[in-house]
Amino acid sequence: MANFLTSDTVTATNPLSRVTERFKITESSEGFVKKFTQHKDAILTALTETQFYIQLIFVGGAIAVGWLMSILIRKRLDKYFETTPPKNFWLEILQRSESLIKPLLIAFYLSIVLPFADDFRNGGASLSAAMLQLTFAWVLASIVRLTVHTKPVANLLSFLIIATAVLKVTAFTQVTVGYLNGIALDLGTFHITLLTLINSVIILILVFWIAGMLTRSLEKFLRRTSSLSYTARELTVKFFRILFYFIALLITLSALGVDLTAFAVFGGALGVGIGLGLQKITANFVSGITLLLEKSIKI
Repeated sequence: MANFLTSDTVTATNPLSRVTERFKITESSEGFVKKFTQHKDAILTALTETQFYIQLIFVGGAIAVGWLMSILIRKRLDKYFETTPPKNFWLEILQRSESLIKPLLIAFYLSIVLPFADDFRNGGASLSAAMLQLTFAWVLASIVRLTVHTKPVANLLSFLIIATAVLKVTAFTQVTVGYLNGIALDLGTFHITLLTLINSVIILILVFWIAGMLTRSLEKFLRRTSSLSYTARELTVKFFRILFYFIALLITLSALGVDLTAFAVFGGALGVGIGLGLQKITANFVSGITLLLEKSIKI
């Protein structure tokens, strides 16, 4: 009986095999292996050269001096703020920005030793320039952590900044983009790559965070406005909240590659349905909102 079961029959009866057939990896990991081998050979070659160790001394010395100077400055600032609470606006900014002192000082000393260290490059990559780029990414990530108060979003942005800097310094950017574009899932005519999926998730988090921030800002602004009643204010906030999140959803779907013309067709069908079947309910709803905004009645 088992001899009559062909591979097509097994595929048809097993839904998991159908999903695996649609999941394709069109780009192998040869690019990663080749790039890693190149970097490994370059590192092994650099370890046999005296110029590399001279660059390492310059870079290590700059990092060590910047690190020690940041410790001394932060200790002085902590003692000063313990005895004198910051009353000036700029002093408050300085107190909140203490975490930037270390990467800024390291970047400063790396920029000083950069021309001296590059004299010993011997045609290879500049170690001090690479460390300087990573330090600037560290500064930018620290600024994001200071300005963005939503911790998950701040961590995501910081990770993206550091990861982008590492890929750029190691020259893995094109290989990584090509590899992520090669991992794809076909669902009918819809083609999703892993890179598109990652971009869509990042855009989804960011646009929904921006939509929530805009909603909270609007709510604070309307609460300070005395011309609107409580009911009208809450109604306006809910309306704009739905609008902002709907726009955020459309932006995410567009980034994912979804054709938004289907929503236009759905909107037309919804309009016809409201016009035919829900005409009285819609009219009553709009009338109620009008009464609330005109303050004819209070609830």
